[in-house]
Amino acid sequence: MNLTVTQNSPTAHAAREVPQFLLLSSPPNLLRDDFRCRFVFGDEEVFEGIIVVNGHGADDVEAIVRRSNNFLLPIANLSDAAIPFADYHGQGASRGRLEDAVDALMRICESVRQLPESIRLNDEAEAILLARVHTRDGILAPAYDASVGRMITYPAAGLIDEPWRHADRLAEAGLLSKHFFDRFHCCPSCGSSRLNVREECSTCHSADLFDETTIHHFRCAHQAVERQFRQGEKLVCPKCSRELRHFGVDYDKPGLTTACRSCGHVNDDSLVGFVCVDCESKHDGQAVATRDWYEYKMTAVGERSLLSGEVTSRKDGRKDALDTFRLMVGQGLRISSRYDKSLTILKIAFAKADQVRKQHGERVLAQARTHALEIVRGELRDTDLVLDTEDNILVYMPETDTGQTETPHRRLIDRIRSTLRVDLGAEASLVAVEELSRLLPMHP
Repeated sequence: MNLTVTQNSPTAHAAREVPQFLLLSSPPNLLRDDFRCRFVFGDEEVFEGIIVVNGHGADDVEAIVRRSNNFLLPIANLSDAAIPFADYHGQGASRGRLEDAVDALMRICESVRQLPESIRLNDEAEAILLARVHTRDGILAPAYDASVGRMITYPAAGLIDEPWRHADRLAEAGLLSKHFFDRFHCCPSCGSSRLNVREECSTCHSADLFDETTIHHFRCAHQAVERQFRQGEKLVCPKCSRELRHFGVDYDKPGLTTACRSCGHVNDDSLVGFVCVDCESKHDGQAVATRDWYEYKMTAVGERSLLSGEVTSRKDGRKDALDTFRLMVGQGLRISSRYDKSLTILKIAFAKADQVRKQHGERVLAQARTHALEIVRGELRDTDLVLDTEDNILVYMPETDTGQTETPHRRLIDRIRSTLRVDLGAEASLVAVEELSRLLPMHP
C-alpha cells in the first residue's frame, strides 16, 4: 500500500484546535452551533473524520477515503447501510446519535494528533495498521461477517488489505500480542469458509439420511434394523424365523442407526461432509483444511515504537532460513574450491504431492510434509543444514563426499515411506552446483 499525503492528511490539520468532519447527506435540522466541531459538506475541503448519515453517503465513503489518501480517518455510520470499517455505528439520524458520533470521532482524532509526524506521514501498511490499533483502544479485534467468504473482518484495520498478514508480522516483532479467536474450515477449491456441514452416507456421500431403530433378538442373538424384522404387523427374526411377541422378553431395541435413502446402506458411522456455498464443490471432512483467526493487542514495546516514530517488523522466518541456507552453501562452495573440500547437497522431492492433495486434501498433505521434515532432521548430523522449500527439502552436508551418502539417503527415504500414513512419493537425489539457483526460491 503506497499512500500519498494530500491536503486531507493528518499533518495538514494537526494543529487545528477544532476538528472538521465531513458530513455526508445530513438533514439540516440536525445542525446547530453548539457542536464541539465544524462540519464540511464536500470532500474537497479539509476534514479529520467522516460522518455518514444516510445510504447515499455510505455508497461514497470508501472512494472518499481512498481519494484523501488518509487511512487513519475515523468514520461514523448513522445510516442503515453496512460500512464494516466504520469506527462508530448508531442507526438513526437524530440529534443524540450525531452527538455520540462526534464524541467518538473526537477521541480518535485526539489520539491521531498525538502521533509523531513520521507516523502520520508513513505510507507503509504495517505502520498505518499499528497507528490505527493505537488510536482504536489498542485492539485489533476480528468480527464475524458472512458477507465475505473468509467470514471474518477486522473493522479497526479500516481499508488496509489483508490486515491479518501485517498483524502477524507485527506480532512476530513483539509490537502486537496475538490471541486465538476462532477456527474456520476452508473450501479446498476456492478458500471460502461459507460451508454447509452435513452428515453423509459413507458409501454414496448422499445427505439423505434417516434414523432407524435396531432390534436385538435374545434367543438367537441376531441384531438388525427393524425393517428387516417387519412382516406386516408382526416382527419375525430374519435369521431364525421365530416371531417376536414380547418386548423385553423376546427382544429389545438397543438404539438407533443411520440409513441412507439414496443407496439403502446402513451406516454404523456416517461421515462429515462439506458443501461450499460459494463454488458448490463437495469435499470429505478430511480434505478440508482449517484456518485460525486471532485478535491482536498493542504491546508496551509496540506503543513505544509507534510513539518514537519508528515501526519495524522482523523479517519473515522463511526468508531468514533461506538467507541462512544461501550464506552457508556459498561459504561451503568457497571453502571447497580453495581447499579441495567435499560437500554434498541433497534434494528430497515428493513426486506424489499433488496426488495426495487431490485425494486427501491440503491438511493431510501439510501434515505429511511436516512429518517428513521431522524425519529428515532426525536422521542428519548436527552440522547438516535443512531448508524446507515449497516443493522440496534441501539438505546441505559440509565436508561430505557424495560417495558416502548413498546408504544414509536410502535409509532416509525408506523411513519416510514406511512412517507416513500417505505415500508422498519421496525421492532423494544429489544436486549439482549449477542447479542450485533454480531450486532456491528468490526473495519475495
